[in-house]
Amino acid sequence: VANGGGSGGGGGGGAASLSSALASTAPSSEAKDGPRRVRVTQAGVTTSLEAPAGAARTLSRELVPDEKLDSLLLTVEALRAQLDEKERIYSARVTALLEDRRLRVAEEEARISACSKQMAHLETSLAEAERLLTRSTRDYLQLRHESLSRQRSDTEAVEALRRESSARKADAEQARAAAAAEVSQAASKAKRGAEQYVALFRQQAAEAQREANQLREREGASEQALTARVKELEATLVRLRRTHSALEERRRLEAE
Repeated sequence: VANGGGSGGGGGGGAASLSSALASTAPSSEAKDGPRRVRVTQAGVTTSLEAPAGAARTLSRELVPDEKLDSLLLTVEALRAQLDEKERIYSARVTALLEDRRLRVAEEEARISACSKQMAHLETSLAEAERLLTRSTRDYLQLRHESLSRQRSDTEAVEALRRESSARKADAEQARAAAAAEVSQAASKAKRGAEQYVALFRQQAAEAQREANQLREREGASEQALTARVKELEATLVRLRRTHSALEERRRLEAE
């Protein structure tokens, strides 16, 4: 530490420079109670010294004047308290950041694990889908081949049925023409037979009419003969009644 022997104003400027230097002092990478390097600037001269923890309380009066020692000690204590508070805040912030980083790392690891599981599941599903697609494609190609073969067979069968139908139609036309000819012949023959039958029936009817007339005439003659016979029998009956009455009268007379 350089001791400035100037005026009071110079001493005040040196104290201000010392306070600024101490305020800008940062903690080293060593432990909290480890040695610290203090830079003191006074009257344009900068001096660095390294002292163990607690050196602010054991500053030699030989280095700093008596009238400024208490002020410097209070300043050092305030700065030390600020440094401790900042260290505590920074430590808490670092701890929070580390915890947040740990949580983020855990979440990322969980997400990566879930993504890995999902990817494995998707790969399994993809393999299954590819297997099903391959089998479906094979089945589709097989069914299409069978369908084309069946369609070709059906087409050939339809053509054969069409040819057979055409042949059947031709046969049916021939059979219809033959049947029409036979029907015409049968109708002509039936017409001739009917005409012959009608002529025969008329002849038989005429003969029956003549026989009926003859029978009617015979019946009239028989009726006349019967009428005459009845009259004769009635006359005979009248005579017999008279004869009977006469015989009854005679017998009555004889009985008397």
